[in-house]
Amino acid sequence: ELGISHLLAISGLHIGIITFFLAFIFNLLGLHKTIVDLLCLILLLVYIYLIDFPASAVRAFIMTCFLTFSRIFKKAYDPKKALGASVFLMVLINPYRIFDMGLILSVFATLALIYKDKLVNIKADSYISKTFKLSLSINIFLLPC
Repeated sequence: ELGISHLLAISGLHIGIITFFLAFIFNLLGLHKTIVDLLCLILLLVYIYLIDFPASAVRAFIMTCFLTFSRIFKKAYDPKKALGASVFLMVLINPYRIFDMGLILSVFATLALIYKDKLVNIKADSYISKTFKLSLSINIFLLPC
């Protein structure tokens, strides 16, 4: 009822971990980087289909597509634009997604990751202070939800 089941659901972190391991395996096979990227996207799409397109995973997949294509076409990647475009595409396809708490939490958590340095002004030299800064910024951004 509170909408915090997102914490246990498939999220952008899971998509990132899966992408990392797929890329690692494909790189061990000696495949070209562009082929590795495209294979990862195809397998991610199949995975998201199998788990029934949760909003946070779709958002992460679309942002991963933007990152991959920016790397392939040697263009700059802007996470803020990628986040905005991914939410726009999701709402364009299904306007009711705007009420999906998984999407809302995912967007706010991603915004916290993007703006963590501006939001929390803590000198983060050690691993513990960086982790604290990241956790604090995410909690501040998720507070309104």
